[in-house]
Amino acid sequence: MSQGPPTGESSEPEAKVLHTKRLYRAVVEAVHRLDLILCNKTAYQEVFKPENISLRNKLRELCVKLMFLHPVDYGRKAEELLWRKVYYEVIQLIKTNKKHIHSRSTLECAYRTHLVAGIGFYQHLLLYIQSHYQLELQCCIDWTHVTDPLIGQ
Repeated sequence: MSQGPPTGESSEPEAKVLHTKRLYRAVVEAVHRLDLILCNKTAYQEVFKPENISLRNKLRELCVKLMFLHPVDYGRKAEELLWRKVYYEVIQLIKTNKKHIHSRSTLECAYRTHLVAGIGFYQHLLLYIQSHYQLELQCCIDWTHVTDPLIGQ
């Protein structure tokens, strides 16, 4: 008798669990790297450098994958990390150091771009969730994903 899992029955979930664990490890590593950046006194000058923006974008991608791969186990935690590490901590850092940021500077422009990108991302995420789970939210939120064939999809 074989002691391993039956073929075809547990290998799929096992692969999914392994993939989920790898994703979560990558998220934790990215969070750690972002924390190292934010602990510097001059972090407000570093936060919008291309490599740091790229790291936040990578974390955002990983968190979204994790949210939809395992929504029950990791969805809430992934979204919370996404919001806090990709958007909120940057906003707080800039607000805390606003005396160092001059009007119309490249830093202020990058900050405004960050805010607009965050709004756009969350609008897109809400539309995707609504579409993915076939939710009808016309009475719950101000704008919704339109599924009326006369209006367009």
